[in-house]
Amino acid sequence: MQIISLLCNAEEKARELMAQERQHNEHLHDSMLSRSSQEVEASIAPDDTHK
Repeated sequence: MQIISLLCNAEEKARELMAQERQHNEHLHDSMLSRSSQEVEASIAPDDTHK
C-alpha cells in the first residue's frame, strides 16, 4: 500500500511540474509574440526621434 501511495505522489508531482513547465513556456511564447509585435510596430511607425 505504501508503494502505491508513493507512486501516486510521484505521478501527481510529475503532473504539477509538467503543468508549471507548460505555463512557463506559454508565458515565454506570449512574451516573445508581444515583443516581436512591438518591434514590428516600431519599425513601421515613423521615427520621431531624429527631428
